[in-house]
This record gives sequence, structure tokens and C-alpha cells, in this order.
Amino acid sequence: MTEMKDNSIDVYGYIVNTAEKQSKDGQFVEIKFQVDAKLLDGKRDALAACLADMVFLKLTPRQTELNTDDEPDDQQPPRDVTPASGQIDFIDGGEA
Repeated sequence: MTEMKDNSIDVYGYIVNTAEKQSKDGQFVEIKFQVDAKLLDGKRDALAACLADMVFLKLTPRQTELNTDDEPDDQQPPRDVTPASGQIDFIDGGEA
């Protein structure tokens, strides 16, 4: 078998605390992340393998919102609003 094994684990939790710190290599932000212990059942070895290693973490808030602050992108081409062949115009109630 030549496929790579996916050793990643998925957990959901809360950011408990953040702290900005200084090291000899420069400034960094330490993030304390808390998860329910039941989410790690059977995954403790995988978690231990992640410690002190480079990992990727995607933080997605539970609630999303529409982006209404950005200016419209004038670089996008205009949408094609040509009616399709046989399309019914619901506003006028007739055929297009």
C-alpha cells in the first residue's frame, strides 16, 4: 500500500487564554486551548505525538456572518443574466 496514513485528530474546544510572549527567536502568542476529555478518548497517543511538533489548527467560529464591510469588487466580470431558452419570466407571467 502506497497511501499516506492520516494521523490527524479532530477536536472542538474553546480558547481559554492568550498571552503575548518574547523568546530569543522573537515574539510569539501562546494560545491555551481547552477540549472536553471525552473527545480525546482513544486519541491520547495521537495527541502525544503532536506535542512539541508543528501542527495546523483551523479555528472556525460557531456563528458565521455576512461580509458587509468590504467594498464591491469592480474587477469581477458582470453576471450573465441572459434568460435561458424557454425560461419563464415569473415577474411578467409570460415566456421569455
